Amino acid sequence: MDDEQNGRRNGETNEACVLGGKLDETQQIEALELAHEFPGYFPIVVIARQDEGFTGRLEALVAELQGAAPHRSSQRSSSRGGYVSYRLELYVDSAAEALIRRASLSEMPGVVMLL
Repeated sequence: MDDEQNGRRNGETNEACVLGGKLDETQQIEALELAHEFPGYFPIVVIARQDEGFTGRLEALVAELQGAAPHRSSQRSSSRGGYVSYRLELYVDSAAEALIRRASLSEMPGVVMLL
């Protein structure tokens, strides 16, 4: 998947698009702090194509990112079986940490989309 398909242009990373505009990192942090309680669990949904090895790679990355911090996860296949959604809840201390986790997961090979 190229950067254009992955929502990144000209090497830009860690920006959110909202109604045709972009939020810089400070604005993203402010928005997350309004919507979530930190420290606490931060939800991320990872959507990937069905791939036997992806689950293990995702679990390894989450373990590496979280270290001793707790996390919860579940997965569900699409009705036709072509995709899998992984619902992650990562315990993070701050909105900035949540953004770092999201960015790391978005760069994982095989990720189609993050919600």
